[in-house]
Amino acid sequence: MSYCVRRDCPQPTNPDEARQCQACGAPLLLRDRYRVERLLAEGGFGATFLARNLAIDDQPQCVIKQLRCDAFDPRELGRARELFEREAKTLRKVGDHPQIPALYDYFESGGEFYLVEEYVEGPTLQRLLEQQGPFTEAALRQFLSEMLPILQFLHERDVIHRDIKPANLIRRAPDRRLVLIDFGAVKDEVRQINEAGTGQTALTAFAIGTPGFAPPEQLAMRPVYASDLYSLGVTCLVLLTGRAPGDFDFDPRTGALDWRPLVQVSPGLERVLEKLLDISVSARFRSVADVLRALALEPYADSLAQGLAAARPQPGRRAAADTRPAPLTVEERRSPHEQLAERIRAKRRETANPPPQTRLQSTGAARSVRLTPVTFTLAYQRGERDFIGAQLGGFDLHGLTLCRLQAQNANLTRANLEGCDLSRADLGGANLQGCRLRGASLQDAYLKGADLGSCDLRRGDLQGANLLQTNLRGADLRGANLREAQAPPELLTQARTNLWTILPDGRRGRGLL
Repeated sequence: MSYCVRRDCPQPTNPDEARQCQACGAPLLLRDRYRVERLLAEGGFGATFLARNLAIDDQPQCVIKQLRCDAFDPRELGRARELFEREAKTLRKVGDHPQIPALYDYFESGGEFYLVEEYVEGPTLQRLLEQQGPFTEAALRQFLSEMLPILQFLHERDVIHRDIKPANLIRRAPDRRLVLIDFGAVKDEVRQINEAGTGQTALTAFAIGTPGFAPPEQLAMRPVYASDLYSLGVTCLVLLTGRAPGDFDFDPRTGALDWRPLVQVSPGLERVLEKLLDISVSARFRSVADVLRALALEPYADSLAQGLAAARPQPGRRAAADTRPAPLTVEERRSPHEQLAERIRAKRRETANPPPQTRLQSTGAARSVRLTPVTFTLAYQRGERDFIGAQLGGFDLHGLTLCRLQAQNANLTRANLEGCDLSRADLGGANLQGCRLRGASLQDAYLKGADLGSCDLRRGDLQGANLLQTNLRGADLRGANLREAQAPPELLTQARTNLWTILPDGRRGRGLL
């Protein structure tokens, strides 16, 4: 079936073979390639359609968002076009992440604006909540471990989503991965032009977000990165309770949600939620990295605080004659998170009690502490780069920035590194069999002697990478960029390529069965 996208069409459904709408005569192919199949959703300022791209052999499905602009004044229409193009570029920039829909195309036709995005099949978290009921604490922690790296990716690229909520998160059907959708800034900025002159204030027209999920500073048109963290906190409450934000009581003096009577979680997670949901931006978590650290360390916070209180020197121990303020110790100069992390490491060292000569073999992964995805991420964020020989097999590290990682001879079998930035990483001799590296950046990476057998490297960027003596048997390099990579032609015959693969000499590759 072909579907007409014209708003005033009395009968939009048409046969597949039709080129023009039988009811209104409008062309049915958008941009001479997109055939709309059905309407997915419609609002006052646009509509979303399911379509197919007929210009590609297998005619993949895609989502087309129609952004309607009723501004007839040429100056207003020009401003709408400028906003549209700017936001489309933002979507293209962040669409490289495997858990954000890719932007395929954008164009203007007949006074309407169109975005063409990757189609994500699967239920939203809102739908899952309705079907399966509230999340357990374990399920919520799993959700946060998936969601926070996506937000970190956006914020590192100076993008604030401004509409985090369960309805904008899809559990993708093929791989069960979480996908963040609906970057609605384009729609809302076009809305500002549509409603000019209607008597509606600029604040109402421009403020982006869903009531109940958006914090005060965002509704006042001053969003910051921490605004997304507040929305994430409200999303956690909704997932834990099954209640909408408007169902919670609130403090009439501050507007803060009164959620504690309805949420039963561990004290550590309660502290994290408290700081996510603080009305004051200055008291809220400032970055995703802060939240990740708090979630990783909070199980130890109570026991460490009690144990260290007894060992802390009591005031008044210095001689009475010495009234000068004592200089800050190295411990006191550190941030609270760094102090807590160092105390945990000290506690573990005491438990292990290794001989002094074997305390550390390197600054990174060779220490005796067993690495987990969380401890690995925290170590890297603290500045550690040396993970030579580390056991990282099966780790889910998707979307992380891991530039200049030193992981020679490390075990990364079946690790999930989709969308990671591994530029200039040293992975010489590493075992990456079955590793998921789709959309990852491996620019100038050293992979000599590494085992990349059966790796998913689709759309990967391997410009300038050293692939000498690398095992590529069964690797998927479709759409990968190998320009100027050190990779002999006979080596690439082991891998699967297609016409979208850019070979080391800059030519396009051919699919190998």
